[in-house]
Amino acid sequence: MIICGRAGIGGLVDLASLSTRDFAALPTPLSVEALLREIARYDAADATAVSRQVRANARRARVDALVGWYREAMAAPPADHREVLVAMVSSVMELMPPRDGRADIERDRLRHDVHEADRSMVLLVAERDGLQARLAEALDGRAALERVVTDFEQSLAVRVRGYLHRVPGYGALARLLRRA
Repeated sequence: MIICGRAGIGGLVDLASLSTRDFAALPTPLSVEALLREIARYDAADATAVSRQVRANARRARVDALVGWYREAMAAPPADHREVLVAMVSSVMELMPPRDGRADIERDRLRHDVHEADRSMVLLVAERDGLQARLAEALDGRAALERVVTDFEQSLAVRVRGYLHRVPGYGALARLLRRA
């Protein structure tokens, strides 16, 4: 990559000058000869190393930004889900480099996605609340059924039947009476 602008040329970016370079400085006047001189300095291996270094630093900067936002979010009081979604989209949009003028399209798509996510969140919350109510009713119904079973098991008829089954010869007598 050669740094250049209307004011002049900053030169070829190489690994040796990457960390110390002032990208705003354009000390050499812009000319065909100056550009050809910088193009002649091109080294594919060095360009690959510069690319890796720039990408690694860009990732670090993005991670640092995300960690900062995370710390801010953890320090702030809880927000409602819509505020969180809007903040997330805004944060992601800050990290997204413009791509051939399509940033507006991406922003509109993300806003649409936030709207859809918000609508889905409302529906999911309503569904969750409904399921919780149904679960509470089922648990109440189960408790009532357990009380009925307990009452039945403690009823006089069931207790008498249990005693009779323990009496020797009761089984044979009961079978004989059923046949009759």
